[in-house]
Formats: sequence, structure tokens, C-alpha cells
Amino acid sequence: MKELRFLMCLFSLLIGGVIMAQKTTIQAVNYGISDNLDIQAVASIFGQSTDLADFEYRLNDPNARISNLDLNNDGYVDYLRVVEVVEDYTHLIIVQAVLGRDLYQDVLTIEIEKDNRRGTTYIQFVGNPFFYGPNYIYEPVYYTQPPLFSIFWSSSYRPYYSGWSWGYYPSYYYSYSPYPTQRYVTHVHAHINVNNNYFYHPYRYSYRAESMYANNRTTYYEKSNPSRDFRTTYKEAGYTNQRDLNYSRGNIYSNNSSYSRSNYSRGDSGTSSSNSSYSRSNYSRGDSGTSSNNSSYSRSNYSRSNSGTSSNNSGYSRSNYSRGNSGTNSNNSSYSRSNYSRGNSNSSSRSGSTTYSR
Repeated sequence: MKELRFLMCLFSLLIGGVIMAQKTTIQAVNYGISDNLDIQAVASIFGQSTDLADFEYRLNDPNARISNLDLNNDGYVDYLRVVEVVEDYTHLIIVQAVLGRDLYQDVLTIEIEKDNRRGTTYIQFVGNPFFYGPNYIYEPVYYTQPPLFSIFWSSSYRPYYSGWSWGYYPSYYYSYSPYPTQRYVTHVHAHINVNNNYFYHPYRYSYRAESMYANNRTTYYEKSNPSRDFRTTYKEAGYTNQRDLNYSRGNIYSNNSSYSRSNYSRGDSGTSSSNSSYSRSNYSRGDSGTSSNNSSYSRSNYSRSNSGTSSNNSGYSRSNYSRGNSGTNSNNSSYSRSNYSRGNSNSSSRSGSTTYSR
């Protein structure tokens, strides 16, 4: 009798294990192109960069592996170059993948605009809709003012234009094979600064930046692969953009007891991208920082309200949010570099030697 009970218990455990394995298999994650460059990780290293040459270095550092993109399918991660366009108090920064000789593809834009009347600097990271779907936009709120903000508004500032191109790369860079996407997704989150907040927005702030970008786009990959855009790829699944996709995966991650993005994506409400009721009020930051134009990163008594309808009726709101971080922090980043010299760009905000060295 005891042996019979023992065998029944053993049989039950085996059946339970098979059922759990089946659930895990059913909920497998399928990755796309946009999963190979995490915009929040890009926003994190941007906040740590001293200038745009430094930002380009961090994007392409083979040791950090911020990007995992291989758009030209040559078996190596694409080099990402940085191009800046400036009009008055609007800076448009374009991150482009180098795919061949004189062949480039925009991956994302960084749109920065200063409101002199309010003494406020706005910054948004906008994923290329071809890869990320429409309106995949994040606004980082840095816990300490990015060093770049202290040089952008100087009268002597010159727009940065990367001098690197196909077959001509800085000395620190070497070709390396991409990770399997699942490994990259886990790896890259170590580079997201969790002291910052990353707020999702379904619209752009700067109409000027949007207009500037329309005149400076490069779309080699899009033209060569028109059927590989986000909407076509996920049309049957019904995902609007990468945020919808990440949200759906959050349930899979939690069911499989594996990594959950929500631990890192601070300020993301966790709802789908169809949230169309967005409001903000009395949002302020008191970060002090040095700037030649007294242009610290701050917001005060700013309100904005856009209403609309949404099938999910998922409203996103922020109110009475304040922070009082002091200006500089020597421990802002665990990222270290030595013997680094910048240069070899057509025009840069800082002078330097003609090569990169480490």
C-alpha cells in the first residue's frame, strides 16, 4: 500500500513537471530588430557623456556592447555614428548605423530644446518608427545634470559631425559578433542607470526638431527592406510599437519567473502604448549645476494636458513630482576610461588629436 502511494506521488510530480515545461515552451519570446538596441541604455550613457564624441565612444565600446545591431547581416555589430544638427536652441542628434560605403540608416534621434522663458531644457529619445513602431519616445529625468547640458548653449559651441565611416573607425573599435538577442536583452540592463527615471511619451515636444529631422534623414535599410518594418512584423499580433511589445513580454517574463523589464524601466507605467490620457502638473527639479549660460536642467510649474480616447483607457499621469539633487556627483557612473583623446571629426565641440587612443 505504501509503495502504491509512493508511486502515485512520483507520477504526479512527473506530470506537473511536464505541464510546466509545456507552459514555458508556449510562452517563448520572439525577438525583432528593435530588441537589439535598448533606448533606455542609450539614454543612460548619454547622461554620463562629457560631449558627443564621448557619447559616440560609449555607443560603440566593444566592452560595453550597448548595441547589438547587425542590419547589413555581415555577422558583425554595426558601428553607430553620431550626427548633430542645430537651429537656435534646438539640437537634433541622429544616431546612424554604418552599413557600407556611404550607406547609412538612422536608428534613433535625440531631440533637445531649451525654453529660455521657463529656463527649462527638454530632452527626448525617439526610436525610428521603422524599427520601434510609431511614437516610441522616452524622456529621461536624470538624477544629476548631464555634463553635455553645460556646453550645448555656449556661444562657441559647434555642432558635432562624426568623421568615422565604413572601413575607417577609431582605434578603440574593432569588429565583434552580436550576442544572441536574448543574451543581449539580459546583458544591456546592467548599463541602465536606475538612479534616473525614464518616462514614456506618446508624442514629441519639439515640432522644430521633427521638422529638422525631415530634412536630414538617411534610410538605406528602410528602402532596401520595406517589409521588415515594425508594423508589418507585428501586424498579426496587433502591437503598435515596442512599448506594447515589451508590456506583453512582461507577462511572459513573470510567468516564466525570469527577468522582468519593469525592474529597470522606472517611470514607465506598464500600460500599453495606447494610453492617450496624459497629464502633468507642478513638475520640478532642483538640480544645481554649472553652466556658462546658467542653463541648468530644471522644470518648474509646468503643466500640459492632452486628452483623447483609448480602447484601453489607460491614463498616464504625473503630478507634484519634485527632486532636489545637488549638482555634481563624482560617482555618477561606474564607467571609467583612461588615456582617451578625441578627434578626427569634421567639426566638434572640442578640439583634440586626430585619433582615438586608449
